Amino acid sequence: MKIFYFFVFASFLSVHLNAQTIEWQHIYEHDGYAVTNPVEDILPLDDGGYFLVGTGHYPNALNNRFIRLVRTDASGNMLWDKFFFKEEQNSTFWQKAHTILPLDDGNFLIGGNEKPYFTSDSIYLLKIDLAGDTLWTRKIIGDYVQTESNRMLHVGDDELVFVGVATDSSAQKHSLLLKADTNGEIVWSKHFWPAEHKTQGYDVIETVDGHFVVSGYHEDDITLFQTDGNGDLIWSKKYVTPELAVGFRVLQTDDGGYLIGGGLMENDTIYPMLLRANASGDSLWMKSFPYPFRIITALHASDQGGFVFGTSDSGSLYSDFFGAQGVLGQVDAFGNLLSEMPLPGSGVSIDTASDGGLLVGGSFTDSYIAFMYLLKTDGLFNAVDDHGFVNNFSVFPNPVLNGKFTVKNNWSGLQYFDYQLVDIFGKTIKKGILSGNESSISTEDIGSGMYFLVVSMEGNPITTTKIIAFD
Repeated sequence: MKIFYFFVFASFLSVHLNAQTIEWQHIYEHDGYAVTNPVEDILPLDDGGYFLVGTGHYPNALNNRFIRLVRTDASGNMLWDKFFFKEEQNSTFWQKAHTILPLDDGNFLIGGNEKPYFTSDSIYLLKIDLAGDTLWTRKIIGDYVQTESNRMLHVGDDELVFVGVATDSSAQKHSLLLKADTNGEIVWSKHFWPAEHKTQGYDVIETVDGHFVVSGYHEDDITLFQTDGNGDLIWSKKYVTPELAVGFRVLQTDDGGYLIGGGLMENDTIYPMLLRANASGDSLWMKSFPYPFRIITALHASDQGGFVFGTSDSGSLYSDFFGAQGVLGQVDAFGNLLSEMPLPGSGVSIDTASDGGLLVGGSFTDSYIAFMYLLKTDGLFNAVDDHGFVNNFSVFPNPVLNGKFTVKNNWSGLQYFDYQLVDIFGKTIKKGILSGNESSISTEDIGSGMYFLVVSMEGNPITTTKIIAFD
């Protein structure tokens, strides 16, 4: 079944970020090891600093790759960095890192992959202490010829879930979902979506009810499937598009559904893409954004009911190249682009700082040499348009308990705005005009549920607020 998709242009409203949004940014170079893949994961630490994990290699030995760990203070200044070598510089040995997680014993696990020359890929675990010293390493292959992971998730007290791709003895590839304990011992391993070449599980999340949801692709189309806590399939979906689409990241939305971030190809050019699905995986909408040869490689929920995404070069689909300048974008609950900001390089990882700001990590490329970078915003960035709107609308009470709520206009300029009250499926339930400094909207005729108040000016969305209504 072909799903409906459409293109969103940023030019509908001149929107940008407040110039004070970026609080600090750093590029992390290292003499002798100048070529480094992006910050794949960011881990805030108890002292306010951060661990940044990625992959590096020698400039003159591209076939030798190793895990890089950077330790910073709370302002992103590098305190130290470490490289976890396996062999000498002139050998051929690959190690890649994608996730760093804290453990209950005060130590940390780095998850990734390992591939010695002329041997098979395997999932790789590296346990370190707070000083970055190695405690032990493990390889995980299971019953497959080779395994490769793209993401690691910490579940329960002492278990891990990996998502990636596995190759069986007949050279058939499968999307892989594997659970192991924190010592690297396999608990169970499941595979899905077999294919001769093109299949991959890219991201995994644990749902509020203890299930797992995996995004990826199979034969040029986006896949999404849900399993129970034992890895047994509950449902699977494949979203077919005319050319190619991939689901690189997934998160669970407030209504129990899912948002997938990745890329959509149109006329042989790939663009960043968001797809929203309900709790059963049925597609609600798909939107792409006008940044050619980019895909969404980072996805984060905002506290306003919308989402923030980061983009990278589309070459990252096929190799470790994350390359050219990316974009940090903010959308509302329906994928309408509210604001955008150019990044110094790719945007591969997004996390929340302790003060509510955003941390964005990736790679900065200069003369074909890449460096890790990290920047911090001073808040979960807010859309600022040329008229000066910056969160100038407030809603109370919320949740709505008495059948109506009030929208307060805190801006001293225009006094008339359009509004729509939209349900979780994107259907407009009611609409009208906000006039003066305060306007009341009744919920008595719509029933209990989650809704979104979309305030617009001249047909262009300004802000979206999540509303919880009770009878």
